[in-house]
Amino acid sequence: MKKTFIGALMSALLVLCAVSFTACSDDAEEINFYSITITSTQMSGSGGSGDILTNYYNDLAAIEAAFKAEFGELSFNKNGDTAANDKDAVARFNKVASSVQLNGGWSGYVVYELVRTASSGGTESLASHRFESQQ
Repeated sequence: MKKTFIGALMSALLVLCAVSFTACSDDAEEINFYSITITSTQMSGSGGSGDILTNYYNDLAAIEAAFKAEFGELSFNKNGDTAANDKDAVARFNKVASSVQLNGGWSGYVVYELVRTASSGGTESLASHRFESQQ
């Protein structure tokens, strides 16, 4: 009788552990926040400074418009598989980066970066691109 009770108790504990492990393994779906931002810039030029600044800001607006056309916004959330979302976001970022043509009229560069921040914490730079302009 004592062996049967101990066996039943062990079986019950084993089932309880299995149920607990299964319940803990169903974590909430990861939500990732992606953002595209300017991380560094250098601008110079000669001639009328108003024209240089206008050209510079027009190029910045064109870059941001291209990213918004591809992503909808410069910051967005994606649920689901982080690796698949990262791969998609990087491919789309690189597509925009390689397609934007600057008008110029200023010399220098601007660097845009794609960053992922996970809901569980942690930030990772996924891609960056340096747009260069020659006056």
